Amino acid sequence: MKLLFVTGGSPATVFAMTPLATSCRNAGHRILIATNRESTRAAMNAGLPTICISENSVRSHIRKLRMSGNSEMKEDDSMDLLDFGEVFANIAVEYLPKLRKIVETWRPDIVIGGQLHYSAGLVSREFGLPYIRLAWDMGEPPELDQVAENTIASRLPFTKKNGLAEPTLNIGVCPPSVCDPRIPVDVVMQWIPYNDQIELRTDLLDNSYRTVFLTAGTKVKYPDYFYSYLRAMVIELQRVDARLLVSVPQDAAQQMHRDTGARVEWLPFDSVSKNVDLVVHHGGGGTALTAIAYGLPQVVLPNMPKLVQPAQRLEKQGAARVLLPQEENKPGALIETVESVLENIELYRRRSARLREEMYSMPTPNDIVETIERVR
Repeated sequence: MKLLFVTGGSPATVFAMTPLATSCRNAGHRILIATNRESTRAAMNAGLPTICISENSVRSHIRKLRMSGNSEMKEDDSMDLLDFGEVFANIAVEYLPKLRKIVETWRPDIVIGGQLHYSAGLVSREFGLPYIRLAWDMGEPPELDQVAENTIASRLPFTKKNGLAEPTLNIGVCPPSVCDPRIPVDVVMQWIPYNDQIELRTDLLDNSYRTVFLTAGTKVKYPDYFYSYLRAMVIELQRVDARLLVSVPQDAAQQMHRDTGARVEWLPFDSVSKNVDLVVHHGGGGTALTAIAYGLPQVVLPNMPKLVQPAQRLEKQGAARVLLPQEENKPGALIETVESVLENIELYRRRSARLREEMYSMPTPNDIVETIERVR
């Protein structure tokens, strides 16, 4: 079969698809990744056939929405929860013409779309193809779908009658105990961590240190795209009684080092995680799921409204501590929370191990290939 994967927005959206796409290819199927320019390198680094369907970044769509006056301007490009539905609806409208050409030329048998890539469903319905919706994190708020449907209908009137395309199959990647129960899931798939890699050093393989791993994901850019948010955490956590590993996208790493004096670099979380005791992060779904996969305790400081509830579900399971903006701004709150978790690390490890075992009980991407083959 030919399988067209549609994604984009940041490298993380490609990382989430890579294990399933690779398993499909290894099973003898032909695959193609359709994504935007900011994510093509991640797909090609994974050895996946890739085509660029947009030169625009998600950030450019966010700024366009702000310029229209429909979204409140906030620091670091954070947005109100429902604005993301409108952003990804606009991305769907932009993607659709090029996706039509790809389908007409390449003639895929199935279209597999990342969770918020509504264009995958639209082009599938238009050409009568099965549409599979693949989650890329712990679950995007379902309210976004209604906002996206309304926005797409206002821009593409022919969609008003039928709304968004209904997936033939919904694949979830989150352990059910921490998944939003409102999200439709037909089959769950084990999260297989994947990142862009670097040449590893021997010190990164050393597990003789108590180690804290700090990241704000793949989107950090200097000077204003979550850069100040991460810089504040780097400065505070340099006082922690542990080795601090700070992962920053390479484009921002040099400036972060100048601003903080800390050693910072891009570090593939999946490769260094086995030598980490605690993960401090922004609430990104890929980071949280990777921590679950390795049974790591977490301290989460959600940097977008839509990341709050998933983080709180982790905290409810006892595998994480969550600092909301009103708490994290208190002097010393982060270092106090991190040190508290480290002091009780064995308790947090046991709770995190329960989530890890739940994830390991889920079908692997190789298993899901068989499910996809039956969809056709």
